[in-house]
Amino acid sequence: VWIAASLLTLLASVFLIGSFAGNPALPHPGAAALAEREPTGMFRVTRHPMMWGIALWALAHMLVAPRADSFIFNGAFVFLALAGAAGQDRKKAKNMGAAWQHWTSRTSFWPRLSGLAGIGIRTWLLGLLLWLAATWAHSLASLPAAGIYRWL
Repeated sequence: VWIAASLLTLLASVFLIGSFAGNPALPHPGAAALAEREPTGMFRVTRHPMMWGIALWALAHMLVAPRADSFIFNGAFVFLALAGAAGQDRKKAKNMGAAWQHWTSRTSFWPRLSGLAGIGIRTWLLGLLLWLAATWAHSLASLPAAGIYRWL
């Protein structure tokens, strides 16, 4: 279970890092122009990489702590991330119109893992660094060792 959770949180870190480059969903005056571009990086996987990163992170924590309190706390993150992504689609469709419709026609709400191969080494490395730092920080918060540190 810890190996699966470690891999999920690593993937969540990569999703989060990948969400910052060229994201037309972020509040940005040039968002419509970004939505007209061909999806690149993590946006080939999903149009909501940040939200999916949060959901994957929470799912991993539910795996290693299958208790009612964990399901309620982390389940709220999963729900809010994915419901928020769906709400964001509706809001952006209203505010950006055709530009957002064009973006959604070329991207997927649900992650397409086949797109992970095209996200670039920089995103993978920065995601790995974030994951290493976050799992190392577990010990600072008096939490169980996580990630690679569980076995070191």
